Amino acid sequence: MKNILNDPAKRAEWVYGEPMAPCPQCGSYDMKPQMPIAIDLTGKETTAQLVGKWARATKAGATMLQGPAYYACWECGHKGPAVDCAGRTSEDCCADRALNSEMKRLWNAQTQTEKRIDL
Repeated sequence: MKNILNDPAKRAEWVYGEPMAPCPQCGSYDMKPQMPIAIDLTGKETTAQLVGKWARATKAGATMLQGPAYYACWECGHKGPAVDCAGRTSEDCCADRALNSEMKRLWNAQTQTEKRIDL
């Protein structure tokens, strides 16, 4: 287990159950699946208001998705290729193993771009 914690690639493989490619923009292995739920946001909400809107949206039962599902890098914000989930709920998509496999396949199929160097 100690070896997994020190190696980002092995840690990502352990978390996702298969080898995962790094982010093609920054090389990070800190990616997470994203399934944006439909919430009426203005962009001016405080944290408390945002959490309240999220709680109300998810408490009502099946939560409709707003847009496609994809993997995103939490280091640089890169969004991987998306899978159309029109008309589906968050709960349905989270339980769909085929969808998750397709999202991982698309993430791993991206080509590595030249890493940006900040001086």
